[in-house]
Amino acid sequence: MDGYGSGFYRGDGTDDGDAARSDPAPLPPANPADTSSPTQDQAKALNQLEAMPEYRRALAELQQAQTELDAISTRVLDKLKTGDADYQALLNERDRAEDRVEAVQAAARVPSPEAVTTAAQKKLDLKSRITKKEQAAIAADPEARAAKARVTEANERVTAMRQQARGAGIAR
Repeated sequence: MDGYGSGFYRGDGTDDGDAARSDPAPLPPANPADTSSPTQDQAKALNQLEAMPEYRRALAELQQAQTELDAISTRVLDKLKTGDADYQALLNERDRAEDRVEAVQAAARVPSPEAVTTAAQKKLDLKSRITKKEQAAIAADPEARAAKARVTEANERVTAMRQQARGAGIAR
């Protein structure tokens, strides 16, 4: 002992044993990568996935399939607009309903909620009928059905790759 109770090592293999000592702090792990969280592992796995040519190709196929579906759907809806008198009548009725909602709202400083609700509900009903007619026309078109199947297949492929990468990130 050095006689002063300092608790410091004196250099001769001894230390001041009377002083209070705290245990040394634990050493960090030898490999800091071992301490990453599952979220970090998943992010790393997804980053690696996104760098893979197969994944980029699958994404490009999905985008191409979606672009094709959008173009085909636009063509189908254009045909519907020009060739279906019932559809055209619904569009005109919807436009008149929108005008009625605006007129009711503008007619009074504080419009009657009942009047606005009735007019707005009529407009929503018409929009719903229009949407159903559009969806039915797209679903009835063979080209659109095939394009939708390609989108679904490409999306499932991309989703499976992402899930596999997430799983690999957790399983580390």
